[in-house]
Amino acid sequence: MRSLDIIQPCYNPPLGWDKNTVYYFAELCKLLPGVPIQLIIVNDGSIKPINPEAIELIRSAIPNFTFLSYEPNQGKGYALRHGVAAASSDFQIFTDIDFPYQMRHIQEMYQRLEQGADVVAGCRDEEYYSHLSWKRWITSKMSQMLNGILLRLPNPDTQSGLKGFNAKGRAIFLRTTINRFLCDAEFLVLSSRSKNVRLEYLPLKLREEVSFSSMSLKIIVQEFGNLLRICLKN
Repeated sequence: MRSLDIIQPCYNPPLGWDKNTVYYFAELCKLLPGVPIQLIIVNDGSIKPINPEAIELIRSAIPNFTFLSYEPNQGKGYALRHGVAAASSDFQIFTDIDFPYQMRHIQEMYQRLEQGADVVAGCRDEEYYSHLSWKRWITSKMSQMLNGILLRLPNPDTQSGLKGFNAKGRAIFLRTTINRFLCDAEFLVLSSRSKNVRLEYLPLKLREEVSFSSMSLKIIVQEFGNLLRICLKN
């Protein structure tokens, strides 16, 4: 069995996130029996202080646990690179702090990597979009349209937040430069343009109880600028 790192960026996590982390990590261990799994959580300069008791709760339940923290907030892409740089397992899979997708998808992603994929990217089904506010729905659909036109990706869904890779994919991920959300898109562009890289897509379904936060206009404008940066560089 090849070892696995689960990497999660964290910014102002919701109440009860520590207990949820312990619960879903235990579910993952059941799905991947015998696989050595390390959990790496990166606190991306949270404004609300993270309770040390929450970290101790996770550490007591998950011995192979690493908590990284820095200030000020830098963005999801920066946090993921920080976590990936600290990773040491054969494979890395990153996901959001609330484990938003059905846990079997992490198992499937690990299996794809074991079978020879270098990079596995989750892509969301149409049911996912029925859970979004109309503003977020429009933003997601516009993003996919621009990804298809400007980035020429095999699959325009870049922002699922669940991706996995081996050592070859890890090296590509560490070459990314976008600090915010579109780090995912930059990673997939680099992977799709790299020679001898096996890139696969994995359909995803949400867990039923997942809720979504809103996205500010400032972030949307900022990410459009990052999309142009990716286009110009690639």
